[in-house]
Amino acid sequence: DGQKLFVATSNGMLVFDRQGQQLASWPAILTYARPAAPCLSVNQDGSRFAIITRSNGKWEARIYAVQGADVTLELALPVEGAYGNTPRIALSPDNTYLAFGGGEMPLRVLSFASKLEVLKLPAGIDAISFTPDGAFFAARRSRELLFWKTSAWKNPANLLLPREDTPYAFSADGATVAIAMPTKIRIYGTGDFRPIREINIRTSGSP
Repeated sequence: DGQKLFVATSNGMLVFDRQGQQLASWPAILTYARPAAPCLSVNQDGSRFAIITRSNGKWEARIYAVQGADVTLELALPVEGAYGNTPRIALSPDNTYLAFGGGEMPLRVLSFASKLEVLKLPAGIDAISFTPDGAFFAARRSRELLFWKTSAWKNPANLLLPREDTPYAFSADGATVAIAMPTKIRIYGTGDFRPIREINIRTSGSP
């Protein structure tokens, strides 16, 4: 909800408010010693967060509950894969689903309440995320950006990206997704995934 910033550091997990005041510090909660972007995910109000970490020489997905400056481990699940791989993790904004794996590992999506698997994909998923409203789960596979409705988990929609590393971002309400192209930004509605607007970008060679 924009009120807290969670930061994974080599000294543990830190939480700050909008004014930069430190709210909590948990030195014992560590992610792996690599770029941390895909290994930390926070729900909408900051009451839970999920991380990928190492435990007894193996990957593990964990969910923690936050109560003020205190934190409690609620769930720990093994993640298949060798250390050289880089798993991802995503917690839905409403705590309903947990997605983890990807890269050279299979990707699994579980119901947080039942712990039952609602989706499993083979290796090759590059990035994962839930839309801010929790209505869709998005997974990038090479140039494909796939979207599943979280109410059904069937027949994903598919957007083709210009490149494998093309940036994209969701609006705060989850109603649109913006995709960056070489000379423009194209915006799609997540209702039917049709383009609704294009914004031209002036490049260095433009007049």
